[in-house]
Formats: sequence, C-alpha cells, structure tokens
Amino acid sequence: MTGIVVNHLTRMKDDRVCIAGLTAEGRHVRPLLPRRRPWIDDHVHPQGSIRLGSRISVVGACRPDPPHTEDLVLEDWEVMEQCDYQAYLAQLQHAVVPLEHCFGAPHSLVPGRHLVVAPGSGTSSLAVVRVPVADLYQRSGRLRLALEHDALGEVDLKVNDVRFVPWTLRREQMPRLSQLLSHGGALLTIGLTRPWPPQGDGDCWCWVQVNGIFVDEADLTGW
Repeated sequence: MTGIVVNHLTRMKDDRVCIAGLTAEGRHVRPLLPRRRPWIDDHVHPQGSIRLGSRISVVGACRPDPPHTEDLVLEDWEVMEQCDYQAYLAQLQHAVVPLEHCFGAPHSLVPGRHLVVAPGSGTSSLAVVRVPVADLYQRSGRLRLALEHDALGEVDLKVNDVRFVPWTLRREQMPRLSQLLSHGGALLTIGLTRPWPPQGDGDCWCWVQVNGIFVDEADLTGW
C-alpha cells in the first residue's frame, strides 16, 4: 500500500483525465485503472471525490514503460483526506528539480518552441519545477505558458491542468494569475505525453506539458 497526494490532474481527450501524485518521499506515482479503463470527469471534483491535494491510498502492480516509469495498475484505491494548501505547496517545493534535469533524458526543442523527449528514453515522465517568471496566454482557445530558460532557451508549453480546460472557467482569475506569473513565477507540475506524432512529419515525440499551476493565492486556481 502506498500513499500519494494528487498533484497532477491532466485534461485528456473528451471527458478523460490523467491522475498522478507524490509519495511522502517525493516519488511520483501514476495510478491506472485496471483493464485500461480511463479516469473520467465523474471521478474528479466536483462530480467525484478526487481533487488536487487529495491524499489517496493505492495498491497495485508497477507497469513501467519508459519514460512513463511511474505507472501503477490499481488493485485497490481509497481517498483518505484533503491536504491543507500550504502543506501541499511545501510538499511540491520539496520535490522541485531544475527543468533541464527533468525526465532523465535529453530535451529537444522542435518548431514552435515545444519541448520534447524521444519515446523510450528517460527515467521519468512527471516532475515539479519552479519558474521565476512565465507568460500565461491563450491561443486558439487554449491556455499556454511561455518562459525563457537559461539552458533551453525560449520554451512554449500547453497547459492541460484540468482546472483551466476550458480556461474560461477561470476567466475572472486570469488577469491576477497572469500578473503573479509574470512577476513572481509559480510552482508547476509538468509531464510527458504518450508518444504522439507532431504535425507535419512522421516522427513521434513525448511532449512536455503543464499539468498544474500553483501560486500562493489558492483561490486563483480553484483550490
């Protein structure tokens, strides 16, 4: 039995959601429902019991598929309690690693300033980073986050945090959240997609995306 605190709630296609969390030791676990059933909106707050900061007990079998080494096929799970927001931020901070060291594999920048990792490489697919400054903006109806990184250069990431898809759900909070990100940065949970073909060529990549945005003001992100 393993206890995790949910720190990734990622919007996937239609009503599907990806869930992952941190152990007390700072290790990420991605619980998967058996028989390849997806997590869906009905599992997640407000319809369901799982939300960011939920402490969950999970039992299952590891099924690593590099770089997605955190996968755990569930045998049983139970939501235990909800974490205090400041304690949650402290746990995230304890797990922070530099962006250039995430995933244990070389990063590549492809056209559009997108950050990718080659399928089959790396030692992890989930991470927590702190960015000192970031530009939150919307393009074609989706939120994106742009940042300037000393080692990687200009990077542009899609935001798939379930709280911001669609971003209009938090329309009133956007100006203040954007201001905080541009002046004081934030803690981000980031992850790699499953291998996906980019537009325009046949190569597959695991794309880096933002799974969670966390600033000191909890109400801005719907905590």
